[in-house]
Amino acid sequence: MKEVFFNGRIYLGEGCFASSFAVEDGRFSQVGEDVGPDKDAVFHDLNGMFVCSGFNDSHMHLLNYGQVLEQAPLHEHTSSLTDVLDCLKRFLACHPKSDGEWLCGRGWN
Repeated sequence: MKEVFFNGRIYLGEGCFASSFAVEDGRFSQVGEDVGPDKDAVFHDLNGMFVCSGFNDSHMHLLNYGQVLEQAPLHEHTSSLTDVLDCLKRFLACHPKSDGEWLCGRGWN
């Protein structure tokens, strides 16, 4: 099934825009000023809305994110060594470690 989206502001990159595009089988098939006509297509008026193609990718590195949740958040505690140590002590009190297990922090420079 072909769907035509018209009357929009479709961003093409590098400051270029078009007003319509068509999708067939889940993929962009046309883009331009007057895509269509096609009597079998379903038409959607974008009413001037902005469209920018992109990816649905959170790009969060899931394993690393889980590991970060188990580390002391030092990014807000960089004003002094005392500030860092106090943060680590508070974190350790809420997240006890076994003998030999490392206490890790993240976010300080």
